[in-house]
Formats: sequence, structure tokens, C-alpha cells
Amino acid sequence: DGRGRSMDEAHAPAAVEPVESASGLVDGGHGEEAGAITWSWTLRGFPWSEVMQLLHWGSFLVGLGYGIASAVLVTLTPRIVPFSQDDLSIALPDKGDTISSAVVVLAPFALCFVLLILFEFFILRAHNKTFAVAVFAGANLLLRIIETYLGTVVLQQLSAVLTGALRPEFLAICMPNAQNQCTNTDQRAVDDARKSYFSGHASTAMCISSFCGMYLLYSYYVRLPRRPPGQTPDEHAAASQKPRGCAAVLLRELADGLVFLVASCTLIASMLVSVSRVIDGKHSRPDVNAGMLIGFFFSAMFFPRFVILNERGIAKLQSFEKPRSPDTTSVV
Repeated sequence: DGRGRSMDEAHAPAAVEPVESASGLVDGGHGEEAGAITWSWTLRGFPWSEVMQLLHWGSFLVGLGYGIASAVLVTLTPRIVPFSQDDLSIALPDKGDTISSAVVVLAPFALCFVLLILFEFFILRAHNKTFAVAVFAGANLLLRIIETYLGTVVLQQLSAVLTGALRPEFLAICMPNAQNQCTNTDQRAVDDARKSYFSGHASTAMCISSFCGMYLLYSYYVRLPRRPPGQTPDEHAAASQKPRGCAAVLLRELADGLVFLVASCTLIASMLVSVSRVIDGKHSRPDVNAGMLIGFFFSAMFFPRFVILNERGIAKLQSFEKPRSPDTTSVV
């Protein structure tokens, strides 16, 4: 009867309302085993302090030290190397720059930023689970690229000052007289004409582009989950044994081909930058070859560091962003 139902309702257990934890997660009051976890992609409850602490600012300060050292090296006078006006290797005309230094730096950085947004906030959204993880991974990538770039720049400036190698267009800039003394009043241009080895354009383009390509391959083949969210490994293995349609296979192969195409295009673009330096008469072929080799070496040396710091930071953030335990939830 109605009175019995009223007594049953009075003795029924109180309902547990979902409570959002400090990290932006929603806990249904039953812990992780209940599976009622909603990962937050909002700025509400964003753990700014934790993200900032995990970005490893110490190594970034070392990178800034590289930048300061590079700024000092630019002001130094390169080694004076004797030359002959009959030397055809330094007798090319001054053609200017086909690709400016600003484009060489900003274009690869812009490409990396676009890939960062595409992967961390869209393709890897389910894997990152929270906005904090995506922000950390993106900031970590940018900081490591800046470190790599500054390390390459300081080595290039140091090499240019110590060697004093003459550019192929040196005579056109120096405008020497009969006593082999430069008559060009622009001393900065004359000093720059003595900084041929190794190519800064080639090293910078290869450094940033190869780092960007490595990030693309790493994100697609390592970080991107190969099974749908919520599917166990056994279920995924069983589903993999089932025959897939031609459209699904073609789509997957097309995605693989597109990833490799973009990664290879980054390297091709950096090589075109190096070729332009030879065509413009700014560097000889050994200069650009050394620049490409050193730029790739720096990116290959710093990228594993990015991977390690990224994995550690994401693991710490995800452990921090677990829902509250049942005893800390409010019960109505």
C-alpha cells in the first residue's frame, strides 16, 4: 500500500551525486571500478602549478644560456683568413637571400605548432584524457624544440667565428683594393662574409624540421592508441582477427601514407633551404652538408629527451588527476 511504500522510501539509502574533483574529473561516488569517470576538457580546476612544475624549466634555462651565448658570439669579429683576388671559389656575385632567416625559423615552428594542435587536442584527445595532459605535452614539445634550436645556433656561431671561412660571394662584398684590403664601409656585412662554415640556414631548417617529423611519427605510431577506448586487449586481439572491409584497410593505409608524406616533406623542405644557399652563393656544398648533418644530430640527440620527459610528465599528471576516493565524496 501507499504507507508501506513511504516507509520503504524513508529507509532507502541516500543517493550519491557526482562530485567534480579538484582536477576537473567527475566521480560518481563509486571509484574507478564503477567506470563512471568523465575526463575534463575544460579550464575549470586546471592544475596550473603541477603542469608548470613538470615542464623541466632547468633544461630550458640551459637553452636560454645557449641563446645568450649565441647573441654574444654574433658581436665577435671572426678570424681573419688571408685571401687572393684570383680565387674563383670566393668570386661569385652577391645575389641576396632567396629564403630569409626569419622564414627558415618561423615556418618550421609554425608547422610544428599546427601538428601539435592537431595531435594533442584532436587526434590524441581520447589518449590524453584531460586538457592538462594536452597542454603539458604541447608545451613540453615547444620547449624542447627551442632548446634544440638554440643549441644548434650557438654551435654554428662558434664555428663561424673560430674558422673565419670565406663565403663564395666574399669578394663581391669585401670589394678589395690592390692591397687586399676591404673597401666596403659596412663592416658588419664584411664580417658576415667571413662566416661561411657551417650554414646556419641548413642547420636550423634541418634541426627544426627533423624534430617536427620525429614528433609526427612518434605521435602516430607510438602514442596513438590502436584499440577503441574501453576495449580490452583480448577484445582488441579478437577483433583484429576479423576480416576488415576494403574501405577500412584503404583508409588505414591512406593515413599511414599521409603521415609519412608529411614527415618526408619536412626533410625535403629543409634540403631545399640548403640548396638555395648554394644557388645564392652564400655557402659552398661542404658548408650546407655540415649544417644539415649537425642540425639532424642535434634533433636526434634532443628528441629522446623529449620522449622521456613527456612520458614521465603525462604519467604524473594522470596519477594526479584520478578521481577522489569514495570516502572523500559528499553524500546527500
